[in-house]
Amino acid sequence: MPYTHLTSNERYCIAHMHAYKLSLRTIASRLSRSPSTICRELKRNNPWNFVYWYDTAEFHCKKRKLTPRTEKRRAHAILYDLVVNNVRQGLSPELISGRLKREYRSQKMQVSHETIYQWIFADAKQSGDLYLSLVRRHKNRRRQRRSCKRRLFEGRVSIDERP
Repeated sequence: MPYTHLTSNERYCIAHMHAYKLSLRTIASRLSRSPSTICRELKRNNPWNFVYWYDTAEFHCKKRKLTPRTEKRRAHAILYDLVVNNVRQGLSPELISGRLKREYRSQKMQVSHETIYQWIFADAKQSGDLYLSLVRRHKNRRRQRRSCKRRLFEGRVSIDERP
């Protein structure tokens, strides 16, 4: 079954069923959702165990969607400082990412090499000098060129005109 986000109507139903003290499994079965989905929703949008309300939950959900994961990782000061120090020492982002995966088992201290490159190029746009520690010292990425262009056939018939 493909994953779909909870809708505002489902949050409304969760709020009212939770207020009536129905179990998580009962709520989940009535909404045709997994009980873990309901549990995560209640924990995520009701952190102090007060009354879960759908308006607040919808607001927090939309707010979380706007924040990219790379920014969440960037806000982790210890991880960011560790990565920047390793880049300044001349290590490649691929090597830094691999070492973090090996040395730190927690997900909070791991970051992909692509995210590290994005941090470096964002720093370069803000007139930083972190990109000078890279081996090739590029401020920006170069656009990939396509080796061959798509050729159009002479006398071709449009798909709409075919039988």
